[in-house]
Amino acid sequence: NTAVFFILQPSSIFTLAPYTEAFFVFFCLVGMLLMENNHLFLGSCAFAVATCARSNGITLCGYVVYFSFRKLACASRQGQLHWARMLMGAFSLVLQCGVVVSGHLAFSLFGNLLYCKSDFAILSALQHNFRPHPPQDPRPWCNQLGPYRFVQQTYWGVGFLEYFEFKQVPNFLLALPILSLAILCASSFLSDHRNLLHPRSLYEVLSGSSGGTTGKSRKALGTSSGLNLDTLPYVAHAAFLAIFAFFFINVQVSTRLLCSSCPSVFWFLAALTHRSQVAKDPLARKLVAIYCCFFSIYASIGCVLFSTFLPWT
Repeated sequence: NTAVFFILQPSSIFTLAPYTEAFFVFFCLVGMLLMENNHLFLGSCAFAVATCARSNGITLCGYVVYFSFRKLACASRQGQLHWARMLMGAFSLVLQCGVVVSGHLAFSLFGNLLYCKSDFAILSALQHNFRPHPPQDPRPWCNQLGPYRFVQQTYWGVGFLEYFEFKQVPNFLLALPILSLAILCASSFLSDHRNLLHPRSLYEVLSGSSGGTTGKSRKALGTSSGLNLDTLPYVAHAAFLAIFAFFFINVQVSTRLLCSSCPSVFWFLAALTHRSQVAKDPLARKLVAIYCCFFSIYASIGCVLFSTFLPWT
């Protein structure tokens, strides 16, 4: 069910077309798989490649932090944690987060080099048939780290509550289904695992002393979210992106933002489908029907508009 929901996701046109989303989601999933198998540095490198394509890849640093702390917690439970190991872990964490962020930094520096450095800018202008700005009249963002943030703030209205205007109500309605799905997933997960709010319980989850993965997976089938404790970083990532998208960015891009980097929303839908089929839960059946309709309508409209070069999120 998870694979079906992922294939039929509402922003599927962006993963099918020659667009940065497909590149981004591939390296996101590769990085997550490497992290799960304790290949933290290789996972960070995969995240860095993803971040070259989409700036929201910076949030993938959260996985580096989580799995680094999990590694230290496991060492602590086994009595193998000492100062040298803690210092090495801290150094590795900073290094790996730096690797993830380096993808976006490389893109930003390339933008500066392309448009701001006089020799390179003139050569690029001749190749791409546009007029370069003279050295004495550089673009405002040439003294910043790349053009992307300048474009977001100046032309797209990106910033805290900047999008809270009456004319943007349709865009908020467009984003409502996926944002509600991410928040419902997070709230159900917290309802199932209230003990996570206690530091000791969180340590037990990180160290693996709260039970085996198989046991947790079986237990998850009877919970409201259907997600076991191992999915904590994925649920937290989706919830963070949903809240961030609502308050800070062009909210209409929330659908592809979440669908391209948050597998937890698809796991949650698959769990709801299981509850509706096996437990005959009427609420779960209604939710699945609503989100399936949303997925179908959104994906169909997106395929038509995007393919004909009309505006789409």
